[in-house]
Amino acid sequence: MKAKFAIAAAAVLLGAGLYYSVRNAKHPGADAAGRKARVIPPVMSICVTPIQNLSHKQVAMDSIDDEFVAQLNKVGFVSQKMAGGAGKCDATTNAELVDITGRGRKTARIDFRLTLTNEQAPRMSSSVEGKSGGKGGD
Repeated sequence: MKAKFAIAAAAVLLGAGLYYSVRNAKHPGADAAGRKARVIPPVMSICVTPIQNLSHKQVAMDSIDDEFVAQLNKVGFVSQKMAGGAGKCDATTNAELVDITGRGRKTARIDFRLTLTNEQAPRMSSSVEGKSGGKGGD
């Protein structure tokens, strides 16, 4: 009996939700049909700005930018370090080392933002967290 009541209640809620979404005056389909979609050019080349250390901890930041460029090249982008703001790239990355925690095995969190060349606001933001190798590792 309880199972039948639960199924009936779910069906009524589903029906009410569908009715509301169809009758809603602010339906996104009506607005989107009249506008043209903005085409974003493909991103083939990425300039990497120096990664900033905002963790308030001493960290050797010497080759981190080079490793980031190497990883971007490895996955198929043409990537280079940005030297003094010059460079012809489709997009630019900004990254900050935000936090480092742990004693023996360190955990680091880095925030990334990807900004297209002709735009001011970042197109995509992401946070990445990784752990070191431990006592004998990095």
